[in-house]
Amino acid sequence: MAERGHSGLIFDIGSLKSPLIPALESLAAAGAQVTSLHPMFGPDAELLSDKHVLFLDVGVPAAEMGHHGFVITGRNSERAAPLVKQLEKQGLEFSLFSIPAEPTTDLALAAVERANDDAHVVMTLIGDGPDRERNSPKIAELEAKGFLVDLGWQDQEAIEAAYQSNDVLLYNSLRDNGSAPLHAASRFGMPAVVLNHHGPGFITNDQWAIRLPLSNPSQSIADLAQAMVDLAGDPNRRVEMGKAALEASHNNRWSDWAKYLDDLYRELRDN
Repeated sequence: MAERGHSGLIFDIGSLKSPLIPALESLAAAGAQVTSLHPMFGPDAELLSDKHVLFLDVGVPAAEMGHHGFVITGRNSERAAPLVKQLEKQGLEFSLFSIPAEPTTDLALAAVERANDDAHVVMTLIGDGPDRERNSPKIAELEAKGFLVDLGWQDQEAIEAAYQSNDVLLYNSLRDNGSAPLHAASRFGMPAVVLNHHGPGFITNDQWAIRLPLSNPSQSIADLAQAMVDLAGDPNRRVEMGKAALEASHNNRWSDWAKYLDDLYRELRDN
C-alpha cells in the first residue's frame, strides 16, 4: 500500500501494535494519512465513562489524534471533530484524556530509588526490552546501592523462581491489556502494585493489588514508591493480599475463559 499510494485515511484496529510498527512507519514515510486505533471496550467491560477509542501517534499530524503518546479524542477537539462525528453515529462516546508517555522501566527505577528513602526495597529486574540500553546507567547505579538485582533475559523456569523468591510484583505498565505476568504472579500468591489502567486495572482487584490512579509521571513515581513502602512495612497485609492473589488465580483459568467464550459465541449464534 505504501508503494501504490492511497489518498484516504489508513488505520489498524487492535491492541498488539509492535508487529505493525514497520508497516505503519513505511506508510507514514510514503506520505500516507495513517494512524492506529485501539478500542478500549468489549462485550462486558465496565468502564467509568462508557466507550473509548485510543489514537496512537504514528507521526502524521493530519491523521493522528495525539502527539508523543496517545490520546482519547474529545468531543470539542477541532482536529478530531470530523472522525468523532462519524464514529459517534455508531454509538461511540468520547472523552478527552491524555496518558503520560514515560516509559515503564523509567518509572519503576525512579520509584524504587524513591522508596529506599523510607524503606529497604530491592527490585529484581527481568527482561531485555528496548529501553534497557537507555536505562543502563541508572540500573548500574541502583545495583551498586543494593536497590536492584538485574537478571536480564531469563527463561520461564527462572522467572517462576523469581516469583517464588520475591514478595510483591511491581507492574506499572501503561499500555498492556493482556498482563500475563499478573496472571502468572497470582499463581504464586504475589500481591501486586499496578497503575489502574488497561489490563492491569481490569484484571486485578483491591484485595490483591494496590491499584494507583493515573497521574503525571512525577506523581506516579511518588505513588508507586509509597505503595512499595507501605507493603514493605506491613508483612501481615502482604500475606492477606497474597491469599487473595491465589484465590484470584483459581478463578482465572484458561478452561474457564474458553467456556465463557464458547457460551458467548453460542448465545450470539442462537440469537
